[in-house]
Amino acid sequence: TAKLLTDESGLKTLETACGMIYNGPNNTYTCCSAQQIGIMADQFGMAKLMLGRCPSCYYNFRSLFCAMTCSSDQSRFLTIRALGNSTLYPGQTTVEAIDYDIAEDFSQRILDSCRDVLYPGGNQHSLDSMCGRPYNQCTKEAFMKYLGIDNPAVPFPIYINLINDTSENETFYNQTTFLCSEPIISTYENKTACGCLDCPKSCNPLPPDVPDKEFKIFNIDGWVFIAIIFIILLLAVFIISLFIIPKFRKSRQIIEEPTEITSLINEPIKSKQSGYLIRIRQSTEKFLERIFYRLGLFCAQHPFIILSIGTLLIIVLSCGLFKFQVTTDPVQLWSSKSSIARQQKDYFDKHFKPFYRTTQIIIVPDDQSFVTYYYLSPPAPFSQYTFGPVFKLDFLLRVLNLQTDILSLKAELYEKNQTIYLSDICLKPLEPDNDNCTVFSILQYYQNSIDNLNKHINDDFFTYFDYSTHFMTCSQAPTTTKDNPLGLSCFADFGGTINPFMILGNYTDATYSNATALVITIVIENSNDPEKIQLAEAWEKVFLDYMKNFTDTQTFLRNSGRWNETANFTVYYSAERSIQDELNRQSRSDILTILISYTIMFLYVTLTLGHIRSWRTCLIDVKISVGFVGVLFVLLSVMSSIGFYSYCGIAGTLIIFEVIPFLVLAVGVDNIFIIVQHFEKTKYEKYSSIDTCLATTISRIGPS
Repeated sequence: TAKLLTDESGLKTLETACGMIYNGPNNTYTCCSAQQIGIMADQFGMAKLMLGRCPSCYYNFRSLFCAMTCSSDQSRFLTIRALGNSTLYPGQTTVEAIDYDIAEDFSQRILDSCRDVLYPGGNQHSLDSMCGRPYNQCTKEAFMKYLGIDNPAVPFPIYINLINDTSENETFYNQTTFLCSEPIISTYENKTACGCLDCPKSCNPLPPDVPDKEFKIFNIDGWVFIAIIFIILLLAVFIISLFIIPKFRKSRQIIEEPTEITSLINEPIKSKQSGYLIRIRQSTEKFLERIFYRLGLFCAQHPFIILSIGTLLIIVLSCGLFKFQVTTDPVQLWSSKSSIARQQKDYFDKHFKPFYRTTQIIIVPDDQSFVTYYYLSPPAPFSQYTFGPVFKLDFLLRVLNLQTDILSLKAELYEKNQTIYLSDICLKPLEPDNDNCTVFSILQYYQNSIDNLNKHINDDFFTYFDYSTHFMTCSQAPTTTKDNPLGLSCFADFGGTINPFMILGNYTDATYSNATALVITIVIENSNDPEKIQLAEAWEKVFLDYMKNFTDTQTFLRNSGRWNETANFTVYYSAERSIQDELNRQSRSDILTILISYTIMFLYVTLTLGHIRSWRTCLIDVKISVGFVGVLFVLLSVMSSIGFYSYCGIAGTLIIFEVIPFLVLAVGVDNIFIIVQHFEKTKYEKYSSIDTCLATTISRIGPS
């Protein structure tokens, strides 16, 4: 029989936690004591953390457990399934399991109001951790089952039975609920509706798109009309060129232009009978030939001036290399400043701060065999349970040692005489109350403690609870604060929850116990301040060096035959700066490739440019100086162009080292062969001087 609640503290707590069953200070009958009300209110703390962003969802959720704990009508929908003897109060009988009958529609309304609620602490939907499956696959049956018997964190089995509302059976619990888009309006509680992020129904509809003013010509789409006109013009030009121009050419006699040297500097003789297009083409060619002839003649007659000016320009422009900068930031390198995504990122970084820097380690045990454990308690009572290779205790202990060493690394910033620890740069979400760094790892289920990892409860025959059963609890309910009877929490030492999909790899579907790889993620604060980024990069450099040395040692042990597969593993690692480091390394390695390529091309030009007539004239015939100077000029032109753009403040990219030197080298070597071979042919013609011969050569090959 329900009793009148008179305890003032209990009444106040009940009004706050369970307003839906509170009837005032003088008319509230409950089936629970003030102490039980206080315990229930404390247990709602985790639910508030997960669901509190949406008042309607949180209200509906509380209604379910307030009725189960304190409702004066409990006898209508609660049935005792199992009894036991109390160990805390000898001689007292305790309830070991219950049946809880609720309306099927009531459970669906709770689920609908909570489905889209987000949990910022885990960067996921709250139901991902409260339903035992992804939120979009959660059903009312699965949700209620997880709140009752499928959750290892539940202190005793609660068999929640869904009763069809249309049945004649009225012995079930049903309560008024609120949609997530509805405000809570009741006698003792008033709250606003859920926000748009947690309830799509609360989002205001987008304004309708205003159609652009139609562009029409003669009641036809304007662009279609323009396209039709353009096609007609193209057809007209094609028809004219196909039928009219050939007939016009046949009626004309085209007079060939003279090829003597005088035609290079004098106006060519044009026949009045030549076609118009032919005359334009010939005039353009002759104009270019005159320009290149005069240029070649001037260079041949004034070599000292040309070489002096060229050398001076090369020196001045090449000095710009001291200002040269290579863009290695992936954001700058692979995204356009004008792109919408880039603009939005820049806006976010400016008004808030850049997204976190991540350091990640993937660990794969060499021994990939699965292991089977036998239990007399959950998760598999009186049966066997199979775990993947990452759940072997000796492997986890080695990973814990590695993780501890990594977290204790320190970097020295000598220019500032500063020592940098991970705690100086990492994300601390609960600072100053909690100074631990945000690290996502399976070992956080044991608070990175060897003692917690080794904790177990067993007898001479069976293991009842140990690290593997604790993992099963945490993988199904990451928000468990106390895993009985081990007494361990699933919360990480930094105060956050750890979702199994973030710390395990290569598992089947959502069976996390089949995982064959571990993932450790260290979250580091990011900033717009270059000095703070410098501190983070300094620590990341030490981390990368440490991991490089660690993997080299692992490789040495493997190759020397001192490798124990049951305790060793392969490590893959990266830091935020890894991509930039690789780009820088690649840039430096390309320099040697460029030098080798230019040396080989010099040898190629030297050996193939000339025609050796005899061994006595071979040094003249191979044209070593021409090949060397030609390849050198190609290299100097690349340096000058890079220096020029460096003066302009334009940062270079890797394409400068990967493409430009080889492209310019190919064109330059091609020009060397063209110039030398044409000069060899031209010098046998009758010209007054070598200068004229060179000018003629340049005039012939210049336009091409």
